[in-house]
Amino acid sequence: MTTSVRAFANLRTATKVYTGFGVTLALLVTLGAVSWSGLRSNDEALRSYAVQSDITLTLAEADTAVSDALGAAAEFLVSGTDGAANRFRATAGELRRQLDKAAPGIGDSADRQAVEEIRGLERDFLTGFDRLVALRTERDGIVAEVVNKLGADIRRTLSELVTAERQTGNLDRTVQAAGVSEQFLLVRVLVARFVTETKPEDLVRIRQDLAAVAADVESEARGWADSPGAAKRTEMLTKLPRYTAGIERIAAIAEEMTRVNADTLTRAGAQINGKIGSIRQHSTEVLKGLERSAAAAVTAAERQGAAVTAAAVALGLLLAWMISRAITRPLGAITGAMGRLAEGDRTVQVDEGWRKDEIGALARALQVFKSNAEEMERMRKAQEEAERQAAEQRRATMIRMADTFEATVQGIVEAVASAAGGMHNAASTLSGTAADASERSLLVASASEEASANVQTVASATEELSASIAEIGQQVEISTRIAGQAVTDAEGADRTMRALVTAADQIGQVVEIISGIAAQTNLLALNATIEAARAGEAGKGFAVVAGEVKALANQTAKATDEIQSKVQEIQQTTGGAQKAIGSIGQTIGRMSEIATTIAAAIEEQAAATREIASSVSQAAQGTEEVSRNIAGVSTAVSETGSAASHVHGTSEELAAEAERLRSEVRSFIATVRAA
Repeated sequence: MTTSVRAFANLRTATKVYTGFGVTLALLVTLGAVSWSGLRSNDEALRSYAVQSDITLTLAEADTAVSDALGAAAEFLVSGTDGAANRFRATAGELRRQLDKAAPGIGDSADRQAVEEIRGLERDFLTGFDRLVALRTERDGIVAEVVNKLGADIRRTLSELVTAERQTGNLDRTVQAAGVSEQFLLVRVLVARFVTETKPEDLVRIRQDLAAVAADVESEARGWADSPGAAKRTEMLTKLPRYTAGIERIAAIAEEMTRVNADTLTRAGAQINGKIGSIRQHSTEVLKGLERSAAAAVTAAERQGAAVTAAAVALGLLLAWMISRAITRPLGAITGAMGRLAEGDRTVQVDEGWRKDEIGALARALQVFKSNAEEMERMRKAQEEAERQAAEQRRATMIRMADTFEATVQGIVEAVASAAGGMHNAASTLSGTAADASERSLLVASASEEASANVQTVASATEELSASIAEIGQQVEISTRIAGQAVTDAEGADRTMRALVTAADQIGQVVEIISGIAAQTNLLALNATIEAARAGEAGKGFAVVAGEVKALANQTAKATDEIQSKVQEIQQTTGGAQKAIGSIGQTIGRMSEIATTIAAAIEEQAAATREIASSVSQAAQGTEEVSRNIAGVSTAVSETGSAASHVHGTSEELAAEAERLRSEVRSFIATVRAA
C-alpha cells in the first residue's frame, strides 16, 4: 500500500466525506465562476443589444413621428385647424424626445453627427411650420376681411344698385346691374372654392370674372354718370381693386405655403427620415454583430461549462469511488470478521487495526473482542479441565475414603455384630446356667472362668470397637473437611462464573460501543444523503455512496445484534453454570451435614460401646467374684442371672446398633461413591 493511499485511509471518515464534498463544491464553484463569467459576458452583450434595440425602436418612433408631423402639416395646409397644428407640434415634440432618448446610447461618431444634423433639420422643420402657421393666419385674416366681409359688402352694394336702377324703371341699367351682381356672386363662389381647394384653374376664372366685373362697373359708371346708381358704381370701383388684391394675396399665400411645405417641411422630413434610416441600418448591423458575439460567447460558455462539468463529474466519481472503497472494503472485512467471530471462529484475522480512522477504532475494538473471546475460551477450557481434574480427584478421594472406610469400619461393624451375637449367646447360656446353678454348682467355676474369658473377649472386642469408632470419627471429620474444601472450591467456581458473567457484560458493552459506531455511521450516511440531495444532480453519486454506507452500517448493526444475542446466550449459560455450581455447593453442604450426622451417630455408638465396656467390666468383676466366692453362689447366680439378662438386652441393643451402623456405613459409602 502506497504512502498516499495509507495517509488517505488514515483520515477520519468525516474528513474523507468533507474532503470529497469540499472538492466537489470547489468544482461547483469553478463551474459557477465559469458560468458567471459567461453570463456576465452574455449580460454585457445583452445590455449592448438592448441599448441598440432601444435605439432602433426609438429611431423607429422618431421616424413615425416625422411621418405623423408631415401628415399633420399637410392637414394643416388644407384645413388650417388648431387640431392639425397641435398634432404637428406634438409629433415634433415626440421626435425631439425620441432623439434625446436615443442620443446617449449612440456610440458611433457618424451616427452622432447624423443626430446633430437631424436636430438642425428639426429646427428647420419647426421654422417651416411656423412660417406655414403665419401664412395661414394671414390668409385667414384676408379671407375674413376681404373674401367674407368686403365680398359681402360688395354684394350688398350691387344689390342696392340693382334696387336703385329698378326704381328708376330703366330696364337696361337694371338688367346690366343684375348681370354684374350675378357675375360677382359667381366670383364669390369660385373664391370660396379656391380658398378651400386652391385650384389654379379657379384662380384663372376668378381673375377673368373680376376683370369683367370691374370693366362692366367702370363702363356703366362712365355711361350713366347721372343715374341714381352712379354713386354705388363709384363705390364699387373703389372696393373691387381691394377685393382683387386680397384674392391675389390669398393666391400668393397659398403658393408660398405650398412652396414652404415642399421646400422646407417635406425636404427636411425626407432628410430626417433618411438620416434616421441610416442610423437604424447601422444599429441593425450592430445588433447582428452583437448577436454573433453573444452566440459565440454562449458557445464558449457552453464548452467551458461542459468541460468543467465533465471534470467535476469525473473527479466526483473518482472521489466517490475512493471514499467508498476506503470505507466499504475495510468495513466489509470487519463485518465478515465479526460474522466469523460470532460463529466461533477464533482464527479470524483483523487487518485494519493500523488505520487511524473510525474503521481502525472499530477494528481495534474487534481485536479486543477477539482477544477477550480467546481469553474466555482459554479460561473456559482451563476451568473445564480444572473441574474435570477436581472431579476426578474428588471422586478418587471419595472412592479411596469409601474403600478405606469400608475396609476399616465394615470389619469393625462385623466384629461388633459378631461380638454382639456372642454376647447374646453367652447371656443366654449364662441365663441357663444361672437357672440350673443349683444343680450344676460344680460347674460354676468352669462356667465362671468361661464367662470371665468371654467377658475379657467382649472387653477386648469392645475396646477394638471403640478404637474403630474413633477412627471412623476421624475419617468422618476428614470427610467433613474435604466437603468443606469442596464447598470452598464450589464458591471459588461460583466467583469464577461471576467473573465470567462480568466479562460477558463487558463484551456486551463492547457490542454496544460497536452498535453506537454503527449508528453514528448510519447518521453520517444520512447526513451525506441529505447533503447529496441538496447538491441536486451533482450529488447523486454521493447519495449512492451514502446509501451503501448506510446499508453497511445496518449490516454492522445486525451483526452486533447477533453478537449481542450470542453474548446473552453466554450470559444465560454462565448463569446456569453458576446456579449448577451453587447447587453442587449445596449438595456438598448436605454431604457435610450427613457426615456430621454420621459423626454424631458414631459418637452415640461410642457411648453405647462404653456402656458395653462398663457392663463387661461389671460381668468380669461378677465372674471374678463368683470365682473368689463360690460360697455365695446362689446370690451370685441370682446376680449373674440379672447381669445375664442385662447383658442379653445390651447385646440385643448392641446388635441393633451394629446393624444400624452397618446400614449407615453402607449409605455413607454409597453416597460418597455416587458423589
